Amino acid sequence: MDNWYIQFGNSSYPYLFALAFLLIAVSALYYRRTIPQLSLGMKFFLFAFRSLAIILIILFLCFPTLILTETRSTGEKLAILIDRSGSMEFEEEEAQSRLSEVKNTLESKVLPNLNKELLIYSFSDSILSHQEIAEISPDSNLTALGNAIKALRNSDNALDIGGILIVSDGNSNLGSDALHEALRADIPISAIGIGDTIPIPDISVEDIKAPEIVYRGEEIDLTAILKSDVEDEITANLSLYQEKKRIKSQTVMLPGGGAEKEVQLSIDADSIGKFSYRLSINSDFKEQFTKNNARSISVQVLKDRLKILLIAEKPNWEYSFLKRELLTNDKYQVSSYIPGPGNRIIESPETTELDVYDCVILIGCGVETYNRFGRGIGNLYGSGNLNAAFLLSPNSVQNPFRRILRQIDLIFEGASPIAQNGQFIPDVVNENIPDPLLRLPKGESHNQFADMPPLQYQLLMLQPAEQWDIVMNGHTDDGRVSPLLMKSTTSGNRLVVINGGPIWRWHFYMNRKDEQDKKYSHLINNMVTWLTVAGQTKPIDLDTDKSLYTSGEQVKFRGRILDENYRPIGESSLIVKLRDESGNEINFELAKREEGNFEGSPGRLTAGSYDYRAYAVVSGDTIETLDGRFQVEQFSEEYRTITANRKLLREIADVSGGVYWDIEDDVKNPLPIKQDSITEKDPINLASLPAALIAALLLLVVEWAIRKRKQLP
Repeated sequence: MDNWYIQFGNSSYPYLFALAFLLIAVSALYYRRTIPQLSLGMKFFLFAFRSLAIILIILFLCFPTLILTETRSTGEKLAILIDRSGSMEFEEEEAQSRLSEVKNTLESKVLPNLNKELLIYSFSDSILSHQEIAEISPDSNLTALGNAIKALRNSDNALDIGGILIVSDGNSNLGSDALHEALRADIPISAIGIGDTIPIPDISVEDIKAPEIVYRGEEIDLTAILKSDVEDEITANLSLYQEKKRIKSQTVMLPGGGAEKEVQLSIDADSIGKFSYRLSINSDFKEQFTKNNARSISVQVLKDRLKILLIAEKPNWEYSFLKRELLTNDKYQVSSYIPGPGNRIIESPETTELDVYDCVILIGCGVETYNRFGRGIGNLYGSGNLNAAFLLSPNSVQNPFRRILRQIDLIFEGASPIAQNGQFIPDVVNENIPDPLLRLPKGESHNQFADMPPLQYQLLMLQPAEQWDIVMNGHTDDGRVSPLLMKSTTSGNRLVVINGGPIWRWHFYMNRKDEQDKKYSHLINNMVTWLTVAGQTKPIDLDTDKSLYTSGEQVKFRGRILDENYRPIGESSLIVKLRDESGNEINFELAKREEGNFEGSPGRLTAGSYDYRAYAVVSGDTIETLDGRFQVEQFSEEYRTITANRKLLREIADVSGGVYWDIEDDVKNPLPIKQDSITEKDPINLASLPAALIAALLLLVVEWAIRKRKQLP
């Protein structure tokens, strides 16, 4: 502690001090003459007690803070920031890696000439602290030079660091802008550049473009972008592998001088699943660097597009809006059946056999629908294979179709629902947990469905059995409530019922503004997804966000644990056990997110194949295990270019007030460093000490007690 002082939080403290002086003066006059007369010593004793109590109370009201100050020096240390990223593994002419050359140069030429206390760090995509330069080893990760400078500026040693010496090839390809961070650092940053700035003769696979998802029976169209930094035109061999099997090869001519060339390849998607393909290029030309000669891709082949059959009771707007919405999704193959007057058929699918479709959507649900498809619906329901949505209408109360309502347990035997016109306002039943049918993009609440326009009709007196899950109700102004949106999973069947309409008004009236409203679209697509979910999505599942990663890329897991109705389970967790090709294991638990979803990452992994097993745990018991595999390819964005960028290092030194030199040159010494001093303040809030107030009260109590004993007023 160098010094101290007191400051007051109450700006009126001068007036409070004046009040204290006045009160003390009044106390002095009071004790000047007393009746009965007291000794001089007793008067002084009582006066001192009262005065001290007044002073303590006034000080308490002034909110005093004791400030202890200490002055310390800053900027006395130099931080050495050494690049350990993947490009530093590259071997130049003398058959030693760039990092090895950096270590040798620092230990032989640089460190002996630095007369500063040193802090040693290395960086790639993250920053590490070291005791010795010899312990730094390269990794295959990307180079985040800007992030490294920022990390030093925000570190615990920030006040001690007066300058930075960067030793790197200047290839910054991740994170914040290095020049921007150098300006913000507000200290001199010097740099030593390493690596050849002239592109080395090299051929590479720069990129592969391919669709992430194709359907079985289609072709997978690949576009390979190849590059040659060889001076002249060169012949190369291009090979495509699935796993370790070569499935296609061809000879290509590559232009020289750093030009790129696109090559098209096609393969058949004849099996369902996720497939990894590796494209490799080689030539008779002897390269110094081959880690950029291959790239990999992953393609998921799905079954045929979801086949959806629309069955309309008659042509109407409900059918038109719904079909138009479904046709906007290229995952759906939509067929339609619409009857016309008499025996005419306006639209007919290739087949009316319901079991060939992934789901059936019935619009209107009246006599015509029952006469044509009632038997098929009943047979599929009885066998547990019916995935159907029923959009009910006033026609649905007619006797033939009532048999279907009775079969799927929406009405009891002998019950007769009635159609009622009016204004039916939608309500969301569960306001806390979003139902799968009401899911909206992240950040939007499912309760927004309650803002949809009222419907013009509903069927009253429906009596859904207990297996029906009511998602939305419709109510009238006079308090009548009837189920509006329901779903059921029973005996293998998946059913959705929309009891009311017309719901096309939800699209029409909600999209008359400049901003598009997508709730109608989300409802229809959620409905199709839920109906077909048995073959597409599992309630308990885990997967990586990709099946193929580049070296140094962060692997991300996403999973979910839901019940059979696709609702979140409370006490649940997902634990992942990861194993590489050498048998090494990594165990980690995914973090729980909203709606039964989980996310997590084991970090960045080296190249190779990885198998994982995940354990879904509910209330302490493992209820399911999930297995999978992914790959990390050898290629990294770090290897896209290995030509040194010494220009960036010069610019960093210029803008920050540092110095730059090439690793081949002599050391520039002394290095600029910014030294200063700061005064650190340690405040102690005296007003928060209750002892001061307690002491003042005790003094007043003692004074009062003595005055009473001496019979003073």
